[in-house]
Amino acid sequence: MIHFIARIIRKVFLRPEFHLDPFNKEQKYLGKGKFGLKILNLFTSWEYFIYPIRRYLMAWPFVFYFLGLLAWQAYQGTLFQNPEHTPYYLLSFLILFLFYDSSAQKRLLDVKASQLLEEQPFIDPRVFFFRFRFQLCFGGIDVLSSQGLYEQKNPLNYQTGQKSKKTLLPFLIGLWDTAYIAHFCLSVLRCRSDKALFEFADLAGALWGRRALQLGKCSLMMSGLERLQNEKGRFIFVFNHKSSLDFILVSAVLQLVSINNRKPRPRFLIAKDHFKDNPILYSVLGIGRVSEAVKMIFIHRKKKSKGFANLSAAAQNICHENIDLAIYPQGTRAPGMLDRSGKRRDAGYYTTVNRRDPSSDLSHFKKGLGYMVVDCLKQMKEHDIHDPLCVVVFGIKGFGVAMPKGKFRIQTQTPMSMELGSVLKFSTDVLGEEFAQSEKQNPKTALKELAHEINFMIHKKFVDILDIHNQLKQRFYTELKGQFRFDDKKIELIMESLEILTSDSDLIYMILDRIYCLPSSKWNGYLSELVQLLLERSSKERFTALNNEIVQEF
Repeated sequence: MIHFIARIIRKVFLRPEFHLDPFNKEQKYLGKGKFGLKILNLFTSWEYFIYPIRRYLMAWPFVFYFLGLLAWQAYQGTLFQNPEHTPYYLLSFLILFLFYDSSAQKRLLDVKASQLLEEQPFIDPRVFFFRFRFQLCFGGIDVLSSQGLYEQKNPLNYQTGQKSKKTLLPFLIGLWDTAYIAHFCLSVLRCRSDKALFEFADLAGALWGRRALQLGKCSLMMSGLERLQNEKGRFIFVFNHKSSLDFILVSAVLQLVSINNRKPRPRFLIAKDHFKDNPILYSVLGIGRVSEAVKMIFIHRKKKSKGFANLSAAAQNICHENIDLAIYPQGTRAPGMLDRSGKRRDAGYYTTVNRRDPSSDLSHFKKGLGYMVVDCLKQMKEHDIHDPLCVVVFGIKGFGVAMPKGKFRIQTQTPMSMELGSVLKFSTDVLGEEFAQSEKQNPKTALKELAHEINFMIHKKFVDILDIHNQLKQRFYTELKGQFRFDDKKIELIMESLEILTSDSDLIYMILDRIYCLPSSKWNGYLSELVQLLLERSSKERFTALNNEIVQEF
């Protein structure tokens, strides 16, 4: 019946060359104009959204109910004893068969979709999902082929020039797409092999990122990737953390370069409590199951000893597996920010605070990255690996505007950017005689100092790439002139003190960033205190006290 309907729709609404790209405006694929496209979208979108509900909320409960009923009747000795129940048994077995056949067809469809993605890794996500929806809805028409496809000119720009708005729809559609993409991966694992999934997962991740950009009508501009092209070594990709989009968009960017004669294979250190212990992310959406299958590292954030064991496992992976590591050293997303009018601004950098020591130079960093780098170097030295360990620092901007922490409404038409600074290269020479002697005298102190030094180097790279200090300085200057209406001479004195007092410490920049993370109603009070301390050129202790007071507001 479904195939009969499909043939009618194809005959009425489609030209024979339907398999070509329906979003290429130069191709006339519809026989009856835009009305045909609307009919197709209606049918295919309905099936696309209702299929998981029908499968998991209707079909599976029926299966368990029917099998349980058979088991109970067998236990009671009444199974097949009543002839009047025979039609119901036959109907139930037919439904079970159709459910099994539908599941098998869905797995085959997933595998075919994965093969299309392998053939066309930069396929437009609109085209991919349109074809997939059509095949899922109607079947019997081979639209999951690479015939007629073309590569996008800019696979990371989906801005349309329309007015920006905040909307929940991209997030809701994106959740559905995420589940389908994850189940593509699981079908590849079941029907092909572990190795096939290992290769396919990064293509699926790149499609996921491009789909997120397309749904939000956003763009992502890249700079500095040429510094990474054709590099050799073991790689750790490091990102500042502003949004849930960070995790989604990374693979889409890294697919644009090659390292070690292959595409990067980033394997994230991800929170165990989010991705493994959360049944929705792990089982329903399938993200956790796929992450586990492709050897991502689940980090225990609540148990410090287990967390360091996870870092050691990550170091072993980078030495013995043909993969790369990706990590967010801040450990959590920076809170979103608003300006005085309530419009979204990008998330901060110093706002991921360690409450135990909120005024230290790296209070916004977790210590694990430095320890992991040292652990990797130790493993490389032990196994006589002479490749450089490349720590690649990416600065991301605009992600906190598109989708801030804790918000699900996407800001459409948001321009975002990701910049690669210079690649930090470490060799096993770092663990030379000087470190060996220090480690012999006091192992914990030697390791802690080296890890801190590495973390501080990476922090400085972030500061340069994000230009965070100049941005904060410019914003502070604008506040002094526009909000406080100070005269030029007073502003000059304040900015002069700022330059002097920040020459050997980032504490004042931390204070500024954290003030702007608070509700705007509290800005003037704390900014006034900061101005007074700057004019007095107060001691570091007084600035520290102000910083601690601000952190208590978080």
